Amino acid sequence: MDGRTGILPRGAARAWGMALLVAACLAGAARGADETPAERAERLQVLSARGDAAATYELGTMREKGLGGPVDPEAALQCYLEAARQGNADALFRVSKLYRAGQWLERDEEKANALFRQAVEGGCGDAQYQYAKMLEREGDAGGALKWLKAAAKNGSAEGQFEMAEMYETGRRVGKDSAEATRLYRLGAEGGNPEAQFRYAQMLEAGDGVGRNEAAALSWYRKAGEAGLAGAQLWLGEAYGRGRTVERDLLESAKWYRKAAEQGNATGQKELGRMYAYGLGVDRDPREALRWRKLAAEQGDAEAQYVLGVMYEMGAGTPADPEEAQRWYRKAAEQGDPTAAVLVR
Repeated sequence: MDGRTGILPRGAARAWGMALLVAACLAGAARGADETPAERAERLQVLSARGDAAATYELGTMREKGLGGPVDPEAALQCYLEAARQGNADALFRVSKLYRAGQWLERDEEKANALFRQAVEGGCGDAQYQYAKMLEREGDAGGALKWLKAAAKNGSAEGQFEMAEMYETGRRVGKDSAEATRLYRLGAEGGNPEAQFRYAQMLEAGDGVGRNEAAALSWYRKAGEAGLAGAQLWLGEAYGRGRTVERDLLESAKWYRKAAEQGNATGQKELGRMYAYGLGVDRDPREALRWRKLAAEQGDAEAQYVLGVMYEMGAGTPADPEEAQRWYRKAAEQGDPTAAVLVR
């Protein structure tokens, strides 16, 4: 600093300004979840300019998704390419997929394969998981297990879920309940719906973790929102019965509908029941028949029996004794005792 003016020389001022900027970035990192997307993008830009490959890759994902600014495929691509050039394994995997798909780059299988191998060796969990599944399809069980373990270690939520299942059941590895619980939690936090569902079950039952119904509900909801039918059915039943939550038939119908619309037979059967009795939806015998028939056609014995009753009674459809008998027989063949009595 100039003792007469109190002004820093130009070079020192630049260094001081950079130090303040870095300090602001570190403060942003400490805030974590308090950052807005725009603030995070700004912080990542500073770190990227300093050569932080991980920050450059993450900035690319934000540009691609339009977080913290408009969607910008060109900027995203440049971030991915620069991070890959610096050896970031996640970026290598992302660029390999772009070359393979011919997205933003001219399709090139040779480059895609080379980058994929680098991503696997460089520690990208998602690439390692994909490689493990390739080896599994080729019949290399030992190699598949090795890379599945690596994938779980390096943050692949899918790898964590599969390894958790193995440790829970003792399949291909020694049974280890504590490790299974840890990996289910990590997989859930990483966004794998199946891990979220299983971890929710463990929290609900206090199986290997402290019982926590509120946390269980949160994970069931995350899995349901991600489209997992099993979680949607759980939520439909929970809200319908008032189990662990306040009874809410509208919410129950909403979750059963989500499962039904993706072809789940139980969801279709339950939504049909709600239409039949006007539970959480307006009573509509035709809709009840439609959804129950979809479930029955998938082989649900209870739906087959109830569909027979509807055809016999003329509920939601003109009475049709022959059609009723057809569905009674189908249900009886699956062991439904009430349907068996009604078969003529």
